[in-house]
Amino acid sequence: MTPIRRVLPSLSLGVLVAGGLAALGALRGAPWLVALALVGGATVAWVLLRIPLRQHRALRAPFPATWRAVLEGHIPYYRKLDAEGRARFERNVQLLAAAYDFDGVAGVEVDDELRMLALAGAAILLQGWRGATLPAHRTIVLHPASFDEDYARGPKADIAGQVVRQGPILFAVSELRRGWAAASDGYNVAIHEFAHVLDLADGYADGKAGTQGWDALLADELERVRRGRSPLRSYAGTNEAELFAVATETFFERPGVLRAKAPALYEALRDFYAQDPAA
Repeated sequence: MTPIRRVLPSLSLGVLVAGGLAALGALRGAPWLVALALVGGATVAWVLLRIPLRQHRALRAPFPATWRAVLEGHIPYYRKLDAEGRARFERNVQLLAAAYDFDGVAGVEVDDELRMLALAGAAILLQGWRGATLPAHRTIVLHPASFDEDYARGPKADIAGQVVRQGPILFAVSELRRGWAAASDGYNVAIHEFAHVLDLADGYADGKAGTQGWDALLADELERVRRGRSPLRSYAGTNEAELFAVATETFFERPGVLRAKAPALYEALRDFYAQDPAA
């Protein structure tokens, strides 16, 4: 389904409501109501179509060679894909790049490399879902290095990335690079934070992105992490949301280990993401 077709039902409803209000205003001799309907309808159309139109234009353009060079040079997952898989991955990257704005702070200059290092994490999650998109469009803010709760650098600056509820996605550039530098350590902040974006699709950061039996599986694995018996790194023991994000990192970066040591969790993530990286 094309980006524009996805919003057609909502757009049609908005046009009908605006048209009805305009007609009512004309019948009652209320020009203010007509004007309100026209302005409201135009605003709704702009909100609904702004991102899809950007995505439509992006898909009509060839995939930039500079983007492909970054993916080839830094994203092991992309290098392993066949021609069909690469085409799907690149299409998702184009859609994501058209949907997400970037902002660099504290001297960070946003370039094609940083855009790809961030968006590749999301494209990996989408690879198994044909025609799927992420549930929210946010600004991605790039900090030069890890930051603290006040978004500053200092002795307590230990935050590598963060998804602000109904707000931006924050990444530390140094941690983005670190995440892609080692392909099998189970640490990748780009994958981790976009897993949180998926988790927040229902408005709650609770790790409940799976299917039937997911709650019990999360509770069991959370206990295993806290007892030091899980293949997931200890940060997964923070809560269910962090367990889901860390498990997603491990699923894509250490799939063989996860399948061997936590087979039920691996199978649940395999079904959820419609991918089987261990195979």
